[in-house]
Amino acid sequence: MLTFRKPVQADITPAMNLLIEAWTPIFDGFRDQVGDELYTLFHGWEKAKTDFVAGALLGEHGLIAECDGNLAGFAHWFRLPDSDCAELGDNAVSGAMRGRGIGGQMYERVFEEMRRDGCRYVQVLTGLDPAHAPARRAYEKIGFSRSLGYRAYQARLADCIGGRDSCIRAVREEDLPRIAEIAKLAWTPIYEEYRVSHLGDELYHAFFPDAVEKKCRDVLAAIEREHGFVAEHDGQIVGCITYASDSGSKTGFIGECAVDPGMQRRGFGEKLAAFALDCMRTDGMLYAGAFTGIEECQSAARRVCEKAGFAQFIPHITYYRAL
Repeated sequence: MLTFRKPVQADITPAMNLLIEAWTPIFDGFRDQVGDELYTLFHGWEKAKTDFVAGALLGEHGLIAECDGNLAGFAHWFRLPDSDCAELGDNAVSGAMRGRGIGGQMYERVFEEMRRDGCRYVQVLTGLDPAHAPARRAYEKIGFSRSLGYRAYQARLADCIGGRDSCIRAVREEDLPRIAEIAKLAWTPIYEEYRVSHLGDELYHAFFPDAVEKKCRDVLAAIEREHGFVAEHDGQIVGCITYASDSGSKTGFIGECAVDPGMQRRGFGEKLAAFALDCMRTDGMLYAGAFTGIEECQSAARRVCEKAGFAQFIPHITYYRAL
């Protein structure tokens, strides 16, 4: 008999053993995709993952599934800020009990809790790699039919382009209005494709309210928080980029990057990326990361990443549905 209850401290060790059992083949697949050297960026995943999930299970929205008194699975979820949307978090079913419909019943129990909490929509993030195929099938079986995909790129900086073109300079305070304008011009068609071609009006407005305005704020916040640069042409700012460096992992991360649509396909994206990557080397970084979408509207961003030397990536997908 399958039953559900809130987790207690005694559940954590067996649940974390199940987590390691479930995620080890996934991370082994990551090693196969990116190679041994880049895989060092994932070292320590076991402690990071178990620490986070243990805390989430003992928090407000954890769930344990038991079958005849034995641990069958676990799940947790959280509500997205300032919305009626929720996210299904990490979850797993015991390998010895798969194929019995336990995952589907567990998800439905989680959805009931979300509805009681006033949520109307739910999203879940998973991988697009082969190891995540069972998870994708399970989510699609319970009604997740709308999605957006992403690529998390990794590269050795030694394999990336570099160079400091004279058209690139550091951001100044007076640049911010033009940067916000470029962000709006660049991301408006991206979010419009999300709405029209992938999510539909209801899910789009639930998960991406005021998306373009928020993106503009995010770009300006990244410039303030990280390293920001602009590209100029004939005295006019035509693009911007941000990056951050993590001394612990020796990894630099490209953050926000945008080029005025009227000035795209002229190499400014590549020049901005090359400049940021060169700065990462100066900072003593050994690796670089970048993140972008897989939809057609993000093809220009993917071209910039791949021309810059990002040859390896981990693919992800976020599913969306109404409750």
